[in-house]
Amino acid sequence: GQYVPPDLYGDADQGSCVLRRNDGQYFDANSDLRPDIKYMVEHSPVGIALRDSSRVSFFYAVMHNDSVTADSTFRVDMTMFRAKAVSPTVVDSAAGIANYYRGSSAVEQVPAFYRGVYENIRSGIDLNVYGASSGPRIALVVHPGADPSLLKLAFTGQDSIGIDWLGALKVYVKDHWVELKQGVAYQVAADGSTIPVSWTPAYAHQDSTAYVGFNFGTYDPTLPLVVEIGYGPLLLGGGSDRDLGWSTYMGGGGDDEFTCVETDEDGNPYTCGHTYSFDFPVDPGNAHYTPFNGAIIGHEDAVIVKFKGDTKRLEWATYYGGDAAVSLYPDSSEAPRTEARKLAVYTESDTAHQYVFVTGVTNCTDFDTAASIGTIFAGATPEVYLGGRSRTWVGAFTKLDGVRHWATTHGETTGNSSTEEGTSIVVDPYGRVAVGGRLFNVIGGSVTSPVFPLLTPTNAYTHTGGGGFVLAFNTDYTLRWATTVGSRSTTGVYTEVNDLRYIKAGDFLWFTGVSSGSASPIDLVTQPGGYHGTNGSVMLGEFDMAALTLKYCTRWGGGDDSPTSIAYGLDFDGTYLWVVGGTRQDSLPTADAPLPPGPSTIYHQLVNVSDPGSPSQPYINPCDGFILKFDPFLYKPVYGTLIGGSKYDMLTDVGHDADNVYITGESRSPSGFATDLNSERYFQYMNPNVDTRDAVVLAIRAKDAPPEVVWRTAFGGVKSERGWGIAGSTAVPSDVYLVGATASQAIESYPLKEFSTTSTLDYYQPINMSGPGASSFFYPWSRFEYALDFESDGQLPLSSTESSHQGTDGFIASFDAYHPVGVNELHGNEQELQVIPLPYDANWTVRFPYPSDWTVEVYDAVGHKVAERKRVGNALDLDLSKEASGMYLLRAANGAGDVHSAKVIRK
Repeated sequence: GQYVPPDLYGDADQGSCVLRRNDGQYFDANSDLRPDIKYMVEHSPVGIALRDSSRVSFFYAVMHNDSVTADSTFRVDMTMFRAKAVSPTVVDSAAGIANYYRGSSAVEQVPAFYRGVYENIRSGIDLNVYGASSGPRIALVVHPGADPSLLKLAFTGQDSIGIDWLGALKVYVKDHWVELKQGVAYQVAADGSTIPVSWTPAYAHQDSTAYVGFNFGTYDPTLPLVVEIGYGPLLLGGGSDRDLGWSTYMGGGGDDEFTCVETDEDGNPYTCGHTYSFDFPVDPGNAHYTPFNGAIIGHEDAVIVKFKGDTKRLEWATYYGGDAAVSLYPDSSEAPRTEARKLAVYTESDTAHQYVFVTGVTNCTDFDTAASIGTIFAGATPEVYLGGRSRTWVGAFTKLDGVRHWATTHGETTGNSSTEEGTSIVVDPYGRVAVGGRLFNVIGGSVTSPVFPLLTPTNAYTHTGGGGFVLAFNTDYTLRWATTVGSRSTTGVYTEVNDLRYIKAGDFLWFTGVSSGSASPIDLVTQPGGYHGTNGSVMLGEFDMAALTLKYCTRWGGGDDSPTSIAYGLDFDGTYLWVVGGTRQDSLPTADAPLPPGPSTIYHQLVNVSDPGSPSQPYINPCDGFILKFDPFLYKPVYGTLIGGSKYDMLTDVGHDADNVYITGESRSPSGFATDLNSERYFQYMNPNVDTRDAVVLAIRAKDAPPEVVWRTAFGGVKSERGWGIAGSTAVPSDVYLVGATASQAIESYPLKEFSTTSTLDYYQPINMSGPGASSFFYPWSRFEYALDFESDGQLPLSSTESSHQGTDGFIASFDAYHPVGVNELHGNEQELQVIPLPYDANWTVRFPYPSDWTVEVYDAVGHKVAERKRVGNALDLDLSKEASGMYLLRAANGAGDVHSAKVIRK
C-alpha cells in the first residue's frame, strides 16, 4: 500500500484500530465485524502498512470530524480516547449575563458559567472543561476505584506528536504546533482541600500513535485523583498568570518589607513599610515626582509609596525617620529605627484633605515633626520626641506628590522605660484621624505597666493601665482624646489594638485586636439582644465618637482568656464588619461562628485542623486562621469559620471592593489551604513548606450575599513569603493589591510579571535584592505581636529551622477585580425608557415619562458605567460617538425612585 507518515495509526491493544482481512472485511480489536469502518476507509482512507516476514496488515485510524466547516488555516482536534457520549453539566455560575450578536441573529440574557463537567465519561472518570484568560483547560478526575490508565487523549489532524525537554506535549501541524504544558496531579480531601502528590503526571506517548497517556505514581486510592492540564506544574511555587496583572519586588541591598496597602477613590494603591536599604528605589528614574526624602536617614527608615493604578507607574516614594536613637543605658549606642506599620487614605472630595495618613513606631530623638503653614495642619501641635524607649508617630503626606505636611509623635514624656507602637490608623469622611496600637514595658524580664499620657475630655471613656491604646485627633489635627484599653499585668497579660474602622460617616469607631487576662467591667459593654462573650482573647468593640464613650465591647473566640487568639485585620464592606486573625483554640463554638443559609459551597470549619502535638510537645503547629463576619448594627456574628492546614496558619489583613472581601496572611501548611475554585483567578498550590511559609489570598462574597469563598490560593516561591496587606477598590475598573515580604528569588519560582512590556513607565524590579538578613524580619510576628509568638521558644519544631535572619524584599502584586459581567435590562419596578434615534450616528433623544430631575447612567456590555448625564425636564440628547461600538444599557432614575431603562446599539 501507499506509505503514510507513521503518526495516525492507533494502539490495537486498546481497540483504537481496525484490521482489514484478505476478503476485504474490517474488524476492530474486539474481533467485531465493522462495515461502517469499511465504508469510511474506502471513501477516506488514512493509514500505514505494517510489514513482517509473512503478511501485510493495514491499520486505519478512525477519525471523527464534526460538522463545522473549518475557518482557520490549520486544525487539530483533541478528544478523550473512547469517551462516552455524555452531555455536560454546567456549574459555578458566573456573575451577570452575556449577549451575542452575529449578523441579524441575537441571543440575549445568556447565563454564564465557569465550568462544564462531563460525568463518567469513562468508567469512574469525569472530565472538567473550563476557560480562563490564557486559554482553555481541562481537569480529569479519577474517582476512587477507577483505573487511571484509562486516561488517554486522542488527536486528529496533526502531522506528529512529541514531548519537549520541559515535559510539554507538542502537537505539530504544517511546521506549527499546539502546546499543552506538563500537567499537575493532586488529590482532594473530604473537606475540599487539595493534597499534593510527590510525582508529576508526565505525558506518555507511544511513538507513531495519535494517543497520549500519563505516567502515574502512588496515591491514596480512597480519595479522588485530579490530573489538571493546560498550564505548568505549580507545586513548588509560582502559578498560572491567569488574572495576575503585575507582580514585582521592591527593595534595595538591605532588608525591606511592606506591611500595608490601601487604595484611593480612583483605585491607585499606596503602600508602606520599612527598609534597611540605602538604595531603596524611592527614585528609580521614571517616578512621576521626586521623593520628599531621597536618602535613608537612620539605620532603618519608614518608606511610603504610591503607584498609579492604571499604569503601575511609581508616582512617588520617600524615606522617613531620624538618625539619633534614644540612649537606653549609660554609654549605650542604639540604632536609629523608624517603621511605618499602617496607612489610611482620604477618599472624599474635600480638596483640603487630600492626604495619606501613616502611623508606626520610632526610637529617633530627632524624628522630623512638622505642621506646615498654609495647610490644614497649620494649627496642629507637632509633638517632638519627649521620652520613651520608642514612640508612636503619625504623619500626613500629600496624595499627589508625597510631600509631608504634618508629623507628630506620642508616648512616654519622661524616662525611657515604655514602648508605644502605632499599629492601626483610619480617617473618616471629614478628615478626622484615629490611631490604635500597643504598649509594653519590659524591665529585668518582667512585663510591667507602661507609661501612657492620657487625654480625657469631660465624660469621655477613660481607662488607665491597659496594654492597647486609642488616639483621636480633631479636625485641626490637635489631639482630642487618648486612652488605653484592655489589660496589662506582670504575668504576660496584654492588649493590642491592631485595626480600626469608622462607620456611619465617622460617628462610630470600631476596633479589634487581642485582650487577654481577666476583663474588668469597664472592658465589657453589652448591647440589648447582641452577642456577648466573656471568653476568648479576641477583642471587638465600638466607640461612640460624638460622646467618646465605649458603646460596645466583647471577647470572642471561645476557650479561656489566655492569649490564644488574636485579630489582625478589620474591614467594613458597607454592611458588615469582617475580622481576621488566628487562634490556638481546638475549636470555635457555633455561637461565635454560625453558618448562615446559602449555597452548599460556603466554607465552614469549626475544628482546628492543626497538628495538636503531644504532651511532650503541646504547642506543635498550634494555629489556624479565622474569619468572622459581624453585623455592627445588631451586634451579632453572621458567619464565622476556621481555615488552615496541618501546620501554622495566620490571617493578617482584610479589604473589599463592591463584590468581595479579600483576605491575606501566611501559612506553613503544605496543603489544606489553596483550592482552585475559579478558573479565571490566579492560583498556585501550597509549597511543601517543610521549613518555609507561603503568603495566602482569599476572596469571599461581600455584604448580603451568602459568604461563599470564591478564591483560595497561595502566593510566592519556594522560600518564605508573608502577606501583610490586601486592598480592593470600588473604582471601576480597578485591581486587587497584595503586599508583603518575600525571601524567594525569581529562579525559586517566585511569580513575577511586568505590567507592560512596551511601556517604560510601569515599575518593575525582577531581582530580589534580598539584603543580609540581619534585620530579623522573619522573626515570627515579633514586629506586631508581643508575648503571643506562635512559633518561638521551640513551640513549632522544624526539621531544619528556617533562618530568622533571611534577607527579604518587599513585594506588591495586582490581580484583576471581577465586577459584574453584563447588566440586565429591567430590574424590579423598572419600566421601559423611550429612546429615539437621531439622524447622525451614535446620537439619541431620551424621553422621560414626566419632567423631573433625571440622571441617566450608561453601561457598556460588560457592566462598566461609561457615562452619566443629568437633566431637569422630560428629554435628554445623548451622544455616544466617543464610545466603542457595541451595546449599551441606559438607566434613568430620579429623586422619587422611579427607574426606567433601555438598550441602544452603537454601530
